[in-house]
Amino acid sequence: MRKQFKNISLLVFLFFLFANGNSHALPKDIQLIVDTAKSGHLTEDMHKKYWDWAYSLGNKKGRDKQAVETLINWYPEVNRLQLDFNREFIKSLKLTLKNKKTTYSGGYENSYQKMKAGTFDFPFKKGTKEYADAYSNAILSFKQSKDGVDKMFKHAVSGEVFTYPFNKDVQFKIDLQYVLALEQSIEKGWGNLRRLFNPTWSN
Repeated sequence: MRKQFKNISLLVFLFFLFANGNSHALPKDIQLIVDTAKSGHLTEDMHKKYWDWAYSLGNKKGRDKQAVETLINWYPEVNRLQLDFNREFIKSLKLTLKNKKTTYSGGYENSYQKMKAGTFDFPFKKGTKEYADAYSNAILSFKQSKDGVDKMFKHAVSGEVFTYPFNKDVQFKIDLQYVLALEQSIEKGWGNLRRLFNPTWSN
């Protein structure tokens, strides 16, 4: 069950990973810390490693203090916009189950567009490799995630078993019990992210 909700939360949070091999990319171990925090687990050591990485950006050639602050602030803001969308997504799934047809909440489309705009407001200069890598990865991630979300609505209506697109072994029914559990997981993940993105550790 824990594996199930960990995997599906990756879909709903609309992750996008920066390109591997890019010298300015989010390192795999740092991305893993963010992903793990979202899925419900965060330790003081993970927090320290994240902020050691963040502060180290200021020592890299070509990055001034303002550029580093912009990058560090952009990532939490994108995650906050993702949370806003996820909350509307949960509301929409509840309405869909109740009405037995795909039904979107009043704030669904607006929250999606805000999340998309915020994501594509990259803290990199246009024309740079950083910008190009971030853009191409975001485009792919949004397409994959939107396809997955649309399928979740479809299966919520039909009652058919949903198969997680990236792991065929993960299957579940999208009923109210599942949606409530997913809602709890999302809120817990956001609580962890608030702690992670705060430079001062708190238990």
